[in-house]
Amino acid sequence: MFKIELNQYQFMAHKGETILHAALSAGIDFAHSCQAGACATCQCQLKAGEVRELTDFAFVLDDEQLAEGIILGCQSIPKSNLSLFKSDLK
Repeated sequence: MFKIELNQYQFMAHKGETILHAALSAGIDFAHSCQAGACATCQCQLKAGEVRELTDFAFVLDDEQLAEGIILGCQSIPKSNLSLFKSDLK
């Protein structure tokens, strides 16, 4: 299991679990829509740690977003403890 810090929240992700699924399981209102990596509603910024991409983020995110560490929560599985920021999270 990996610890995830997302804005003011802390929760755990099980092995093989996406950031989105772990956040929703923890009761966090993590904005999402398609859950397939096509809409980018679940995008957040990776501040620290490593993730495994289930799909290539470059199909949805532009070069600037990728350079800023933007990832898709529905397509990201933690490979370590993570620190994330999501601007639309309340």
